[in-house]
Amino acid sequence: MEGNQASGKQLINLLQTRSKAQTDRRGSTNNLQGCPAIIQAAIDNDCAQIESLLSEQKTKVDQKDANGCSALMHAAINGKKEAMEFLIQKGARITAKCDIGETPMMKAVKVGDLSVCELLYNEQINLIKNTSNRTMISRDSGADNEGYMRDVRRRVLDAKDDEGVSAFMKAAEAGGGYPSEEELAEGAEAVPKILQFLLDKGATPDAKDDQGWTAMMWAALAGHLGVCKWLKEQAKMECGYLTDSHEHALHKAAANGHWDVCAFLLQDAPNLLNKQDSVNHQTAIMWASAMGHVEVVKHLAKEGAKLDNFSSSGLNAFMFAAKFGRTAVCQAFMDVAKEKKAPNPLTVKAEKTGCTAIFFAVDGGYVETVECFINQFPAEERTKYVNTQNKLQETALMRAAQNGHKEIIELLLKFGADVLLTDEHGRTARDCAEGILMNSCVQPLKEAEEALQKNLE
Repeated sequence: MEGNQASGKQLINLLQTRSKAQTDRRGSTNNLQGCPAIIQAAIDNDCAQIESLLSEQKTKVDQKDANGCSALMHAAINGKKEAMEFLIQKGARITAKCDIGETPMMKAVKVGDLSVCELLYNEQINLIKNTSNRTMISRDSGADNEGYMRDVRRRVLDAKDDEGVSAFMKAAEAGGGYPSEEELAEGAEAVPKILQFLLDKGATPDAKDDQGWTAMMWAALAGHLGVCKWLKEQAKMECGYLTDSHEHALHKAAANGHWDVCAFLLQDAPNLLNKQDSVNHQTAIMWASAMGHVEVVKHLAKEGAKLDNFSSSGLNAFMFAAKFGRTAVCQAFMDVAKEKKAPNPLTVKAEKTGCTAIFFAVDGGYVETVECFINQFPAEERTKYVNTQNKLQETALMRAAQNGHKEIIELLLKFGADVLLTDEHGRTARDCAEGILMNSCVQPLKEAEEALQKNLE
């Protein structure tokens, strides 16, 4: 898959970062099978049914579904304001959280319904005011009361889910109510209305989640250029902000293929281009390479991204592309290397293992990528290339055998892979295949050995 939008699962598996799939699962309410009847009534905006159900002793206003979502949360997600108001009147908790720590406000900002957000905010503030008037000793001045309410507003708006993500961050990832291109063409103001609402009411724009991510990073990950610009200009957020582990917004935008956001970030913070995180030592171009975003890779290379930086695992950006079978990205790197008269990326070896890129493509079973690499060399040089050995004296053929990739074994044999070469333990490729009991791989290697012995006789 070339250039696909990165799911968080891919990001966390390939690049050891946060999962966008986790953000997609936050507040998932698609499965209503077996949910309490009050939830269905809320979704249907049926206040009469809600009242009837609440008259039954077994029905509670804050009953939850299998994901811990209440009727109020479902009503908020579906924009059922009459049901929301009725549920709140009946005592539904506006600050209740689902199993992953999301409040109704958090779910509302992701849906993008400003009127629902306003309703939840106003109802919660009114509730706090009424409670305060009943329980608090009168204050000395109106200024004190205003300061108290300001702090309360921040506590309501800055609540966080189980991963430390606030409503403001969720809104930034969801687009924050920013107008579509069609709406902008029709004269709509270039303002993310939900983010503006949250900011006006006192939300903390530069709050950080448990991984140190800010709203700017969430917006960059999702590719919301307009939101990123607004965050910089109106919320005064830094494009060049680094987490404690030196992750930054350019990592996120590049990983999901958003070049327009990358360009914006680099204009304000050019130092991010080759900034490596402090844990995995990965740069933005490594992330884009692993995820298969060809155009982003080309643009970053043109901007001066270093192609010879190595991650903590000893891989450069080209090797990341090979590792995940991003053939088009690999071709782009090879074209750039030719233009710049740089070393052939196919012959560069990983710092720790001495593996060239073909080893990583073989490990993943990417036949097309392996064949592409071999065909980059003149016919007379291909045999030498496929028989390159790493620090353990392994060849690509041995790695194919270790991983049970029969089709790649046959491809390498076609281009002259030597079946008699041994690694540092004296094992041949056939030994490797027999070691994992992969008979389908043993057979072509055995036949190649027999043919070679016959020729020697």
